[in-house]
Amino acid sequence: MSLPPVPADNRDQEIQLLRRRVDHLERMVRVLMRSQANSLFGMNITYIVPEMVAPSQEGYTVSASSFYDASRPPFNAFHDGNGIWSSRTGNLIDSWIQVQLPCPKVSNVVVLSARNDQYPNYTPDQFQIQGSNDGTNFIILFEVRTSWRTPGEEQIFVFDNDREYLFYRIVTKHASVPANDQHAGFRRIKFGQY
Repeated sequence: MSLPPVPADNRDQEIQLLRRRVDHLERMVRVLMRSQANSLFGMNITYIVPEMVAPSQEGYTVSASSFYDASRPPFNAFHDGNGIWSSRTGNLIDSWIQVQLPCPKVSNVVVLSARNDQYPNYTPDQFQIQGSNDGTNFIILFEVRTSWRTPGEEQIFVFDNDREYLFYRIVTKHASVPANDQHAGFRRIKFGQY
């Protein structure tokens, strides 16, 4: 099977994306080979954010660029209940959700769950994971293109990071949603390190 030709102006971007995907797969193989047991896919993950039952607790603060309504606040994504976080309609591209930690910590893995309602396609399929120490200037740590197949589906993303950050953010870039209903969200976000 051959792939359709890529327009010349997109080839460099596609090559960079493919290189990042290969790098990501190589890191996953290294992680799986050196991990012995336990937890997800043999990875020993230490989560760096406690289960959130409010927007702020114990020095942790969860916020977002927007949220759909009072039943879908940002901290829902950091709580193990059935709730979700969803951005406000019209806020799909570059909407974000973040956690501020009480002190800088390393995160190099994030476990994400798709929305568990009748709209799993409203979960972003393209997004960035970013870090910051001042809450203003963010560094892209990892760019993701994925797909969500079932409600509540969980995926693990490992990225190359050994720096401590005070803020970790996910910025949405795309979701497969109707043109008249541009918003997206997650059921669960778990930042951690392995």
